Formats: sequence, structure tokens, C-alpha cells
Amino acid sequence: MALVLASTARLVAAGTCGSYFSLVAVASPMPRDGVVLLELLGDRDAIAEALPHAHFVTADGDVPARVVDMLEGGHLQVVLAPTRTLPAGQVVHLALGIDEVDAELQASPVSVGDETSSTPPSWRHAPSPDHWIDIASNKGDGTHAMRVNVPLAGPAWVLATISTADRTARAIYRVDDNAIAIGHTGCHSMYSIALGGPARVALTAIGASGLHVPAPGPPLKIAF
Repeated sequence: MALVLASTARLVAAGTCGSYFSLVAVASPMPRDGVVLLELLGDRDAIAEALPHAHFVTADGDVPARVVDMLEGGHLQVVLAPTRTLPAGQVVHLALGIDEVDAELQASPVSVGDETSSTPPSWRHAPSPDHWIDIASNKGDGTHAMRVNVPLAGPAWVLATISTADRTARAIYRVDDNAIAIGHTGCHSMYSIALGGPARVALTAIGASGLHVPAPGPPLKIAF
């Protein structure tokens, strides 16, 4: 079963569309050269300015981080990797040099394993739409989303490239019980875009080392 996470998310100003910071790895412990996903709501300009200074705080000193990818939807998603292997067997956290953000990130550490990894993720077979679900938001309302089965052979995130007639957006989804919920919007959603009519959804697995493997089969067709 393809389960995720290495740490938990924290909310600042719970129940509002205020600030939100989360740091997760594909699996726990993460490889010493693995990727992490930073998700946040807040001052995007300040975050973008701080990203070149991002680093992992370890017991053996700071390890600079590099931006692998950055996605903007309902909130900002940034994939980062260490510029050199992290110390084995430690619990580390990310820092950006912004006091408020760093306080939250310090409370969302990730565990580092003993090995590096170059193993790509793999699909057992093609993904498939399942059924519509309702997702409660922290504001008390709900959203409608399509549950999509993502039969992965091991831990991975899923990158969705969602295209309508007039726009395209990308988002990274964490896998829960071999499925993701596509189209869900809201304050702290993985993906927030006004969609209407049919969309083509291309899925790609992202493994613990950051390697990408496209899903087998054609893109999904979902009418939002």
C-alpha cells in the first residue's frame, strides 16, 4: 500500500485562511538524498525571496537545500532536496530564515534513514477514476472531488497535470489508501483552480529520491 508521510502539518490561525505550513517526505525515514515537500499559505513573495536560503538543520550543521520544483495553486508547493547527503539516522527540519515560518517548520521535522536511494517509483497498473466524494473544509463547508485510484507499488506522491480548454495547472497530491482526491479546492487544498467542463488529467509518480515515472495508459478524462 502506497502510504505517505514523514511528519504532520500544523495550522496557524486554525479555522481560517490564514497561515499554513507543512513539511513532508514521501516515506519515513526519508533517504539521505531524498526530497521533501513544503506546502504553505502566507506571503508568497517573502517565501520566494527566502527559498535560495533554504537549508536543512541537522545535529552536524546546516545542509543547503535546492528547489527542485515549485507549484502554485490554492497554496504554494515547493519540492526541495539537500545539496549533499543528509547525516544518517537524524531527525532534521527545514529553515528559510523567516522566524514565523521557521518556528512552524521546526515543529514538523523529518526522519532521515541510513541509505541513499536511486529507486524509481513504479505503477502496478493504470490509474482509474473511482467516485465523487465530499471533503469537509476547515471553514465548515465542503468541496466535491473525484477519488482516483493510484495503484502504486510503493510510497510515492502523485503529480497531477490538469488541463481544461483554456488553462493548465499542476499539483502534488499525497496518497492515502492507494488513492488521491482530484479537484478539491479550499483554503488548504492540494489543488485550487476554478474548473468547468471536461479536463484531461495526466498523473506522474514521484518517488522518495525525486525520480518521476508517468502513469501507464492515456490521461484521465474527468468532467468537473
